[in-house]
Amino acid sequence: MALAISAIALFISIVVPLIQWRISLKRTITNKRTLLLQQILTAKSVTFISMYELIDLLRRHKGQMDPEQLTTLEALVPRMRLDHDGLEKLHDDWSDFDGGESIAEVEKSIAYMDAAGSDALDTAKLIENGRKSYEDC
Repeated sequence: MALAISAIALFISIVVPLIQWRISLKRTITNKRTLLLQQILTAKSVTFISMYELIDLLRRHKGQMDPEQLTTLEALVPRMRLDHDGLEKLHDDWSDFDGGESIAEVEKSIAYMDAAGSDALDTAKLIENGRKSYEDC
């Protein structure tokens, strides 16, 4: 009888931490996925707003722009549309909370979104500075 109780206690002492670890891992993945979705939405919003600010800038000040600058900025609009569409797809892909991705996959996507978000913010600042420079003229 004592041997059976000892075996059950040993089994429980092994199984309970494993269950707790799995629950903790799922919670960590869920939290990181939520962070990822927030980053995707932020980058998507910044890209969308910047794209329309750029379109407005081009519409208002097209005649004042250097031809090379105009060509570069006009080429930026389709790229921003593609970026926005890509972020929309990425958001749809990661919105499924039962996807079963590993924490490494989520962290890899977070690193990608850090770079994409930084690029979107840099582009937004560039467009804002361009808008200010033409409005100051």
